[in-house]
Amino acid sequence: MVGVGVGLIGSGFIASTYADALQDVRDAEITANYSRDPNRAAAFAAEWGPIPSQYDDIAALCADPAVDLVVISLPNEVHLEATRIAAAAGKEPRFVRIPRERILRAGGHPMGPRLYFGTYFDVPAITLVVNKAQRMLKFKPIDFAVGLKETYRWYLRNNSFPKPDFSFEDGLIATAPASAYSAPVD
Repeated sequence: MVGVGVGLIGSGFIASTYADALQDVRDAEITANYSRDPNRAAAFAAEWGPIPSQYDDIAALCADPAVDLVVISLPNEVHLEATRIAAAAGKEPRFVRIPRERILRAGGHPMGPRLYFGTYFDVPAITLVVNKAQRMLKFKPIDFAVGLKETYRWYLRNNSFPKPDFSFEDGLIATAPASAYSAPVD
């Protein structure tokens, strides 16, 4: 018998992290999962299951009577929409945040000594179990300074900057009186 039925909204890395963490939670079981792609939902259920129900509609997952609790593991920009859908289905929104100070007092650290992750992962499943994140991502931490330089190089390669537009300055120069120009005096 399931104590708390969990509906997991999402099927990517963060959803996998939650599914992994939920295996350690007594009296909780993932009873449903969601993905926009039904095949991906089925693959997720096969990997982390058995999960009895798969959905490609968030509202349908939230309406499932076997779902007591919804975990939203979608990209940040769709959290609000998913929260509204869950609230409309009668799921009371509650946000879980473990303050960084509490994690530090307990001996944990989201970044580790001189490690660089690229961002702070304050999601409890990652923050509290950094080794799991390393295992799942299959990465080796590097020194902060090296990681910062590499991240900046990646940013420059992958974020094209628009060509400079000097039309405003050209317009000012074109309409400026001759007295506005002064040559440097040697």
